[in-house]
Amino acid sequence: MKVAAVLVVENESDDVAWWIAHHAALGFSALIVCDNASTDGTWTLLQAARGVADVRPHRTDRVMSRDELRPFALEMAVSRYGSEFDLMGVFDIQDYLTPEPGAELTDLLPSPEEHAVDGVVFSVRIHGGNSYVGVPWMSPLQAYPRHAPEDFAFHEQGILFVRPKNVRERGAGRYVGLRPDGERFLTPAGRDAEAWNGGWLPEWSRACVRRFAVRSMTHRVRLLERTPGADRRDPEWFVLDRNDIDSGIGASGAGSQASVTEQIVGAIYRSAWSGFVRHRAFERVLSAPDTGMSGFGHTERPRFFTVRGSGGLVLAYDTESSRLFGCPDEELVPEGRYRRILVCVWESMPEWIVLVREDAVSDMTVCLCSDFIGVPQAFFPFEVRKTNGGDAAFWSPVLKRFLTMIDGDGAVWCNRLEVQGWETFRLEPVDGRGPDWIVDSIGLLPSVVREGLTAETFARLSDVLEIEQSGIIPLVFTMLPVEQQRHVLLAHPGMFPPSMLRVRD
Repeated sequence: MKVAAVLVVENESDDVAWWIAHHAALGFSALIVCDNASTDGTWTLLQAARGVADVRPHRTDRVMSRDELRPFALEMAVSRYGSEFDLMGVFDIQDYLTPEPGAELTDLLPSPEEHAVDGVVFSVRIHGGNSYVGVPWMSPLQAYPRHAPEDFAFHEQGILFVRPKNVRERGAGRYVGLRPDGERFLTPAGRDAEAWNGGWLPEWSRACVRRFAVRSMTHRVRLLERTPGADRRDPEWFVLDRNDIDSGIGASGAGSQASVTEQIVGAIYRSAWSGFVRHRAFERVLSAPDTGMSGFGHTERPRFFTVRGSGGLVLAYDTESSRLFGCPDEELVPEGRYRRILVCVWESMPEWIVLVREDAVSDMTVCLCSDFIGVPQAFFPFEVRKTNGGDAAFWSPVLKRFLTMIDGDGAVWCNRLEVQGWETFRLEPVDGRGPDWIVDSIGLLPSVVREGLTAETFARLSDVLEIEQSGIIPLVFTMLPVEQQRHVLLAHPGMFPPSMLRVRD
């Protein structure tokens, strides 16, 4: 069975990569996206996502109202791709289809042979952030696990997956509102969907659509700005803020839905960064083929170290939990669970270090996952703060916290405001030259720091990079002061997630 999700989106660069990654990880055959003339970088990310999953972006010629956009998107998807798919469903950016653990997408849908069934309805379950103010730096599923009670009035809504031939015969508008009369829809549990309150009786037993209706105050303000004539005193805005039941975020760790989603998000942004470098390189060839690396000197080879905490544990990457971990020496074996973290240190840039995994062979190998920086990264910078005892403390410019390793259980966090003991580390040199690919990828970093961490330096750097050096793009952006980051985002909207901005308390 082939199933397509149709997304309608407008100026959602903060969230669109997460939506695509989540639904690609669920196993949809294709994700068809109708972009309502976005201007914030959404379109750039949609183009980048094409290299990661079967994403098919389309752009409207004019800005449409939401009432126009949803039927337009379904009609467009059916006319272009209807012959490929057995079922199609229309989503907004705040809608995340969420099966129960262990359920496959195809297990929740009627087979193509069930001709008496018109489709399946996935009941909406309202989730939200209640008093959250800012945009989170992780998937909405992880950020907003709480939902409203089952008898909540807005739970009569649902996402319909319908047969394309029905859309052709009966019109797209019939399937993007409430319950269409006279048609038979099943629930994900295989039972006939029942009418309730003008819509559908909520059925969450095997799957639901988590609708993040009130994600944060920031999202709410943006929505009001895009909704001409909206009454800011409308009680609906406050009624929706009733997320009192914790449904959890599901399993994490390698191979889990959350882990696969993170990997895809990281791949989408890496595709955007490499595409940016490729585009600039192409422009350079056309305009000034002999520019070279003028102003940035040459790549410099760092020295490589391992990191040992105050309790003797070694900083490592846990391949099962996808997190940093303090590991005993005897557990660092070639085929084991843990991979050592290397620290890159340049003599000409002693105030900074960069973390990378020892087993990495390219910037596709993740060093830090979303609990640190939102989008998984191969490289991550820390400022070095020397201590009285001669050891070093590592301060994150993004998180504005010190790295810490807890003695005993090996837990690693980046949440300390002060250096009190567990935040100190000793660097131990590694034998050999270290990986050449790291030098090729980020060896220009000391030159960038000498030139000055500014938006102007970032722009000049982007003009001299080769494709294999695109890993330095997010690294330098992370190191920029926040006012310089904002200048970069004005020039290249959507290219970096909000999690990489240096604005958190």
